[in-house]
Parts: sequence; structure tokens; C-alpha cells
Amino acid sequence: MAETSVEEMRKLVPGERIKKLKELQEKNKKEIEEADKLIGETEQQISRDRFLEQVAVPEQHEVDITRLFRGEGEVPFKLEAVAQEDVTSENVRYFVEAAYEGLKEAMSMGEEINPLVVDELGERLQKAKYISTTEEVANLAVASIGIIYKLRKEQREA
Repeated sequence: MAETSVEEMRKLVPGERIKKLKELQEKNKKEIEEADKLIGETEQQISRDRFLEQVAVPEQHEVDITRLFRGEGEVPFKLEAVAQEDVTSENVRYFVEAAYEGLKEAMSMGEEINPLVVDELGERLQKAKYISTTEEVANLAVASIGIIYKLRKEQREA
């Protein structure tokens, strides 16, 4: 529809003039609705930008999974700490790896290990063997259980 000036509309027949005015009114109504929608979106964007300016970006730290199983200044994979960890489907891999590393370390260093800790760790490894979703983790749990048997044998012989 071509833009019609007010003077041209006054020259039109009343029926045609009403039709043109209603079309113009509808067009203006749509433009106003679009403008209101755009105003709302712009206000949301401005408030979001202001909020983002106020939010501080946290510092990134290197993730070291071994810190989960040890306290400050402790030897990594200390068996007592590992034996107290609950085994869940979410942490089974980390638990088995920590237990294996701790047992390997204890075996190589010839440390004196509390038999109750060894028993507790053995029970949790048995549980982990059945929770495991991968063959690799299950094999690592079985290897850890094998080290436990060797440790028990050495403790009996000593």
C-alpha cells in the first residue's frame, strides 16, 4: 500500500477514506507493538550487561585429583584416608586408582600398615569391583586386591 497523505485522504470517498485510515491504523499498531517488543528486549540486554559487569570472574586453578585423597603435607594416596572414602558410581575410578597407588607405595616402601585399614580397603575394593562400569577399573580393583593379599601374607610372616 502506498503512503497516502492526509490531504489525499480528505479527497477520497468516505467509504474508501475509512478503509485507508483503518489500514493505516493497523499498520501503526503493528509498528508500535514491534517497537514495544524491541524496547523490552533492549532493556533486558542492558540489565544483563550491567549484571555481567558486576560479576567478578573467578580465578582458575589447576585441578589436581590427588588432593581429594590427601590433606596438606600428607603423602599422596595415604591408605588410611583412602580406606575411609565412600565408593559411589561417581568416584569409583578415582577411589580404585588411589587405592592401587597407595597399596603399591606401601608395598614398595615396606611400611607398617594397620590390618584394620587393609581389611576396610579390601571390602571397599570388592564393592568397587562390582560398581565399576569399565573393565579397566575392574582390573585395577582386582590388582589392588591382589596387593592386599600380598600385604596380609607379609604381615602374617613378620
